[in-house]
Amino acid sequence: MSDSVKSPYSEDFQDAIDAQFSAAQPTRSAWVEANAGSGKTKVLIDRVARLLLAREDGRAGAKPDSILCVTYTKAAANEMTDRLFAQLGRWSVAQDDDLRKELAELEKRDPAIYTRDNLKDARKLFAQALETPGGLRIETIHAFCARILRRFPLEAAVSPGFVEIEDRDAQLLWQDSVRGAILKAARAYPDALDIMSDAGGGLGAGAILGELRGRGERLLEFAGDWTIDAEDIRGRLIAALGAPADSPDALIEKAMSADLPTRQLRACLAEIRDNSKAKKTDLTTADALEIAVFSERRQDGAPPIPLPLPSRTIR
Repeated sequence: MSDSVKSPYSEDFQDAIDAQFSAAQPTRSAWVEANAGSGKTKVLIDRVARLLLAREDGRAGAKPDSILCVTYTKAAANEMTDRLFAQLGRWSVAQDDDLRKELAELEKRDPAIYTRDNLKDARKLFAQALETPGGLRIETIHAFCARILRRFPLEAAVSPGFVEIEDRDAQLLWQDSVRGAILKAARAYPDALDIMSDAGGGLGAGAILGELRGRGERLLEFAGDWTIDAEDIRGRLIAALGAPADSPDALIEKAMSADLPTRQLRACLAEIRDNSKAKKTDLTTADALEIAVFSERRQDGAPPIPLPLPSRTIR
């Protein structure tokens, strides 16, 4: 676990905001790698918005149908579409001063440089995105590839009328296949099935097969080396899945004790409470985190006892 815990009022936090702005510059090719919830979608939305806006050198912004955004999941595509259209819709009805302030914050420019024509162009973007045939293309990598294949079916040697299998249908096919394989194994290899079920940690053999799904080569290698030795099978499963040797309870205990960045969390909580600009929600979050992490767990089911934090300011 990383031991880097930063306050939203720290210099490092501001460095992260600056890095997001840099990655959102439409004239720059950028590769962004960050944890979930760190603002990757915001960077993409800012980048698209700045592509649509008029350029600093006076050139017109990009047309909506010339932009393609590719995501991995439908949920991510829908989330980005909703947030982008919400932003453009907000611009279309914003007052002049509010719109200047938001555009200046997006592009880190002086609000005074935005003329009435600039504001008018920004307000048009929402309608342009809605009225453009095909609109803003924000889609999954699977949908993008399927669209290319439908455009060139003969070259790709696929049926022109093919359809992609939905996740739910694929899951049902997988479940039917696993069910049939387990029933067959119960008759032919009952001892081996018992060992695999035990290695599943109480979730059964289906959980093991589910983790191996999509890893055909590893599964074939595993099947080719199959033995009835329990420890040998357990070792091979751990190696094939890339799983740690510790139990789930041991991993959780380690993450919440030895690997927990206690010192950094305490310093972060103290900084939030000492900051005069801290919002009420920030203080509420800090209190909840203190109770969750820095409290003695009571065995009788009663609420935990908060432990005192160093440098804590009472408000």
